Amino acid sequence: MTKTLLKPQDYFVIYFLFSGLIALISLKVPWILIPGIGVLLLFTLVDWKVKFLPMIVSLLLLISFLIRCVVSWLVKTPPTLIQTKFIVQTIKDNYLLLDHHGIKYYCSLSLLPDHQFYLHQKLLITGQALPLSKRSNYFEFNFQNYLHQKGVNQEVRPDRVISINNGWLFKINLFYERFFHSDFEQVFLLNNHQSSIELIQRTNQLGITYLLNFGGLPWFFLSWTLTKLIQKAKGKVHVKYKTGLVVDGLLLCFGFTLNFPFVLTRVALTSLVHNWLRIKKIKPNLISIWVIVYSCLIALDNSLIQSNVFLYYVMVIIYFRFTSSQSIWKQLLFNFVISNLTFGVVNSLIGYRFFYLNEVFCVLLAPLLGFLNILTWLTFWIPKIDIVYHFLNHLVTSELTCFAKINWFYATGHVKIYWYFLYFGFLKLFLTISTPKWCKGGLLITTLLCLVFIFSAKFLYFQPGIEILNVGNGQTVILKQKNHITLFDAGSGPGHSKSILKNYCQYWGIRRIDEIFISHYHEDHYNQIEALMTDKILIKKVIKRETALRFYQVKDVRINLFNLDSQSKNENNNSLVYLLNFHHKNFLIMNDLETEGEIKLLNDINFRACIQNKTIDYLLAGHHGSKTSSTLPWLTYLRPKLVFISGEKQGLRQFPNDETISKLEQLSIPYKVTGGKFNFFIKIKNTP
Repeated sequence: MTKTLLKPQDYFVIYFLFSGLIALISLKVPWILIPGIGVLLLFTLVDWKVKFLPMIVSLLLLISFLIRCVVSWLVKTPPTLIQTKFIVQTIKDNYLLLDHHGIKYYCSLSLLPDHQFYLHQKLLITGQALPLSKRSNYFEFNFQNYLHQKGVNQEVRPDRVISINNGWLFKINLFYERFFHSDFEQVFLLNNHQSSIELIQRTNQLGITYLLNFGGLPWFFLSWTLTKLIQKAKGKVHVKYKTGLVVDGLLLCFGFTLNFPFVLTRVALTSLVHNWLRIKKIKPNLISIWVIVYSCLIALDNSLIQSNVFLYYVMVIIYFRFTSSQSIWKQLLFNFVISNLTFGVVNSLIGYRFFYLNEVFCVLLAPLLGFLNILTWLTFWIPKIDIVYHFLNHLVTSELTCFAKINWFYATGHVKIYWYFLYFGFLKLFLTISTPKWCKGGLLITTLLCLVFIFSAKFLYFQPGIEILNVGNGQTVILKQKNHITLFDAGSGPGHSKSILKNYCQYWGIRRIDEIFISHYHEDHYNQIEALMTDKILIKKVIKRETALRFYQVKDVRINLFNLDSQSKNENNNSLVYLLNFHHKNFLIMNDLETEGEIKLLNDINFRACIQNKTIDYLLAGHHGSKTSSTLPWLTYLRPKLVFISGEKQGLRQFPNDETISKLEQLSIPYKVTGGKFNFFIKIKNTP
């Protein structure tokens, strides 16, 4: 008989980590699932009795990904929709997920401004169903990939929507919506984590929204109370676990009416597995139960493999200690220290920030939020209780606001993933190996060096240059020099987030902007500044038309400004024009200047003198490439080597215009268009 070298719970962890890694790789390389399943089965052949259950759980996870890939490959885009029935499956701040015969569809709420929706609501939609096209910038959350993991490959663009108000599930959710008004009831009872709720906003600011995942705490409390009473009455231990199964069933039924929210489903499955093992007289291991539960959750919703929760679970499973041989206080102290060394670094991987006090806030807030959760469940039926909830909510949000003011963090920015693998790998080796001391000391030093590199990577890999961001029919241009950031307008076009620039700064670890030049007063050239200020990014100077000088020297870049004295009735023609000179290269940024402004510059002696004998290497075309700008005489005079256009064809704003493209092609001038897809980077040489 083969001797088992590892404990059963160790196999659960090994299988879970392997299947999770294969599932993550399959997001880019779907065929990896087949050899992954094969390796899983081959590994189980040796000592299969111990490995059988971990193998079944991991196999379930991988097969769910395989089914998703097959379904996404087989499903074809349906024809035009004519009163096609859909069921509302998920409601978010900006979109719906709809179900039609088991196939999921995305629908933007911006297309349905005058409608209110509820879970399980039936809709008759007339419109179009198109392949999903939700492109993200490289520095932003990949929303399309997230939807793909949920099995969503198509989107609905409705022309007309009719609500069918029937079905018992819909009526139950309508009752929930009308009866549960307060933030506490929405968060703790219904697991509603939409960012429009103030409590969610405040915990998001602190990066501790996971503390609100106490959705099952009252159910554990109820289960414990009932089972104790029944056990006392009948005197049988197994009765208490059977009662627990009843409570778990009630919890799952409640979760079913809410379309199985993550927290409630996790709690119900955890308790269900625990009680079932107890009935079978199997002593449960906490880590094994977590692996089983989370594997089932990922199998139900593949998108969880990319969620923050997945990483936190992995950290707990690998690094935390839950042993009966050690005192509870020593375990708590150890896990508190480890949570800072793991959760804090995970935060920098996910959100590009390392929060110094997060775990302290968790210790202070977890008991309070847990108490409020139980209080809400026990008192929601009391008349006028909303007044008490409102008072308590005000106290809690005020406390969270105070914490936010001292929530110090370090902006790590984006760091290559392999440095995190090295850090977590060496940390695990350091915690596992006990002897010899010189080896343990070497591992500690190596782990700390990896952490230092993560904190300093944004300086070591800094690349100076000019980047034109993909902001639709808006404009944001960033000049990056060492220890100096300059913006030439900071706007985004209609249909694009006003947080694009903020996300860019987070990605690169930027916490200070030295200058922002605002060319003119159209929203699509400045509407992202508020998001920067909300994120507490320091803006040292804002330069507007009224206060602008004719030239600035910003480290190695000379900036000439033109059209300062314009007083046109057309605000576009009041746009400042920037000429950047760096390392014998010239970049002319036209902003929204149109034909009238171009003619004026051609007759401007100062402009012609500045341009004379200079080659325009790069030109950012005026007004997003519209036909009212970039005239033939203007382009003929400048003869730029390359033209950039910040625009896209969206709705009534079809930028760049075909006439503009024809002029560029007529003059054989190459061009690049952001088009809702691309960011463009112009490299600047490092100064010695």
